[in-house]
Amino acid sequence: MPLSRQGWEGPVSRTNHESGDLPGFYLPAFRGRGWGLCHLETPTSLRGGVFCVGESKVEQGLIQVYTGEGKGKTTAATGLAVRALGQGFRVLLVRFLKPQEPASGEILFLQGTPGLEILTAGVGIIGRPVDPPVVARSVVATFERARQRMAEEKFDLLILDEINNVLHRGFLPLEEFLAFLDGRPAGLEIVLTGRNAPEAVLERAHLVTRMTAEKHPLQQGIPARRGIEF
Repeated sequence: MPLSRQGWEGPVSRTNHESGDLPGFYLPAFRGRGWGLCHLETPTSLRGGVFCVGESKVEQGLIQVYTGEGKGKTTAATGLAVRALGQGFRVLLVRFLKPQEPASGEILFLQGTPGLEILTAGVGIIGRPVDPPVVARSVVATFERARQRMAEEKFDLLILDEINNVLHRGFLPLEEFLAFLDGRPAGLEIVLTGRNAPEAVLERAHLVTRMTAEKHPLQQGIPARRGIEF
């Protein structure tokens, strides 16, 4: 729906709509619809500068890989999701090799956030017996569901949490996944987390961050803590 310049109020911040924080304008018509903040390059242009859920945001999507033995891969990916959501991006977070319960703190906090969709395979492998066929079925079904959602909706950021371990363990065929990466939409940013990233995935990545495990609380007999590790 066309809007005149008089339809905008601004500038506003990302939290309290006060001046001086972001080059944005608040759209009163969006009140009560989840998102009220649209960032603009100029207040008179509604194309090319409006960052609202549903708009295309990324001109050139890249592939990022967070791998290595150290802690922080999922944490980093979650932080990027929050950053993207703050700019009005649509984010699809797909979680492999992790159970539905107990839910991690970030999932409890973020679920239901406008612009964010979360898919969880629901079969975990940490600290429990692993039935490879069951895990593989959950992985394949969740991956197919993610591909289906991407065909149905426009997402700007796709996070495949623990996909590197999925590929390393053979729960998803590597060649099938590489074909998926090669055929990704131009405007889709993809983040791949997990240890043991395959070399073929690293070769395709534009950014690779390798977490190094120098010290870890588990080595000191400290178990995982609610709100810190999960």
